[in-house]
Amino acid sequence: MNKVVEFLNANPVQHLATVGRDGKAKCRPFMFAGELEGKLWFCTNNQKDVYKDMPIAPINVDLSAYDHMTICTPIWVFSVAAAMRSFCAQAAGKIEEADYILVQHQNSTYESAANEMDQLLVLKRTGFRSVRCRKGTFNVVHNDTHGEK
Repeated sequence: MNKVVEFLNANPVQHLATVGRDGKAKCRPFMFAGELEGKLWFCTNNQKDVYKDMPIAPINVDLSAYDHMTICTPIWVFSVAAAMRSFCAQAAGKIEEADYILVQHQNSTYESAANEMDQLLVLKRTGFRSVRCRKGTFNVVHNDTHGEK
């Protein structure tokens, strides 16, 4: 891993190939952000074309057919993962009742992320659990199974 990180630091601009929204191949520069706990990190944001060219597939399940759902998402850079935001936008108003499991690496509840999911899904959660995962060890930081604050 050290050699890979050394190479990427010396050559931080990589290229990512995607299929664009126009159906044509695109190859864009992608900057290496760093290594953290044995994982390589690259970064983009929702204002970039590359982000828009990697859409979340449409939901092909009737979410209203379920009485209750448990939704699990990683917390990325202190907020709900972009992929989960896309899911929530598609699922808004279609889920009757849900609780959340938020997986992160800090020792925080991330209640603001659970509140954001409530707003995106247009519902009030029945509860949420915040779980810290670090180096293969899990620790429940917050466990609210009744939707209480």
